Amino acid sequence: MGRRLSATLSPTSDALYAHIIETGRISCAIRECRAPLSIRRKPKAAKESSTPSSKPLQHFSKDLSALTRTLYLFTRSDLKTILYPSLLFAISTAFSPILTTSISTPPVASLLPRLLLATTWVWLNLLIFCIGNQRLPHSIAEDRLNKPWRPIPSERLTPAQAKENWITAQVIAASLSLALGQGLWQCLALMVLGYIHNDLGAGDRSYVLRNLLNAAGFLCFGTGAAAVTMAKGVEFTTAAYLWYAIIAAVVFTTIQTQDMYDQEGDRESSRRTIPLVFGDQNARWSLAVLVLGWSLLVPRWWGASIWTSGVFMLVGGSIAVRYWTQREVCDDRKTYRIWNLWMACLYLMSSLKTLGL
Repeated sequence: MGRRLSATLSPTSDALYAHIIETGRISCAIRECRAPLSIRRKPKAAKESSTPSSKPLQHFSKDLSALTRTLYLFTRSDLKTILYPSLLFAISTAFSPILTTSISTPPVASLLPRLLLATTWVWLNLLIFCIGNQRLPHSIAEDRLNKPWRPIPSERLTPAQAKENWITAQVIAASLSLALGQGLWQCLALMVLGYIHNDLGAGDRSYVLRNLLNAAGFLCFGTGAAAVTMAKGVEFTTAAYLWYAIIAAVVFTTIQTQDMYDQEGDRESSRRTIPLVFGDQNARWSLAVLVLGWSLLVPRWWGASIWTSGVFMLVGGSIAVRYWTQREVCDDRKTYRIWNLWMACLYLMSSLKTLGL
């Protein structure tokens, strides 16, 4: 009986199964037929046709942003020590009639565009020095340990690409100086100083040459920024050259403050800096005495008011006390920042004198 029942049910089951299969095929066919229609209804063709024209602009924007970021990273560590003080140097010179042949101080409205040009000039020349230094093999090895975010150790650029940017920046900086009619000799001098310091390694072999190159570099950056800020035809006076000689002497005798916090790195690189040649203790005492000495002499030379003299002496005195009492690496880094503030006060001496302060 069981066999007869299965026999009677099997035709029906087979028919039902065949019906399901056929229905599935029809639904698939319907979906396949409908799909192209749905695609044709969507206005995608217009969007796709507009996309290729916008891609080059997007790529250019991304490339420009990446290049700007890369060039900024080359100069990031030196903005506070070179760019900002140089602009302060330029502003102070512009507002000091005793330092220039200008009959009167320039109006602020005419000074602002020149300051923008001076900012570009200083940054370009700073970029040249930084790339020239950071592209060298020993600098790359040192940056991998201490500053891995810089363009070459972070592999944003290869050393060969960095050299190409270095050469391009030199051409642009010299062309800008020629176009402005100001700052050309400072621009060329900075290129020579950078080659002597970086490629010839003079700054590593002798602490005297190291300090001398730094003093000359500070002076070129400052006077170059000042020259670009001044109107055409305005020149530096004899008093200005004497004042700049004093600034160079201050930098030459105290710039070793930047070597106090990096003695371990300098020792590994076999650099002959004052703290390593004469010892940490002697370097600290000499710096304290020299900063205090200049803090007394410079205001006296300018005939500064008691308030200006007091502020300058206070900042210089804090540097001296810190070198006597605080000797950790983090302390020396902070003292170096205070030294930069002290130099900013030094640059302002001439304009404060003009204002009667």
